[in-house]
Amino acid sequence: ATFEVRANAELRQHTCLKLWALRDGAWTLVTRVPQPHAGTLTALAFHPNLLLALTAAHDAKFKLWEAVPAARMAGGTDGRLAVPHGGAAPTPHVPPLRAGAEIGGWSCRSVGLYRQSAAVAAAFSPDGSLLAVAYAP
Repeated sequence: ATFEVRANAELRQHTCLKLWALRDGAWTLVTRVPQPHAGTLTALAFHPNLLLALTAAHDAKFKLWEAVPAARMAGGTDGRLAVPHGGAAPTPHVPPLRAGAEIGGWSCRSVGLYRQSAAVAAAFSPDGSLLAVAYAP
């Protein structure tokens, strides 16, 4: 994953989260998420066993992103924001993909926040059983 920040005097700051996959020995853009957070990104972490990514930002939110199988994607893998068939977010009872699965795109699975404090760090535990987010006082 990469996170881009571009400042333009005519436009407000633009940010973009890009999620990539290694296919046939080359990195391919799978999903591009413009403005994934309203504030500055402070953390990006990956689950050790599942295809889940965690972002946190100064907007007080943390977001859990999940890889979506190619079979559930409506728009293919052209690098745009991936939306599962039907346009709805993946249902909570669908288990996340395991590492090594064929990815069709990424989708925001969950959003959380604590009060209105900035999320300053986030991580998964080594075994992936816990997710931790640290907030500013």
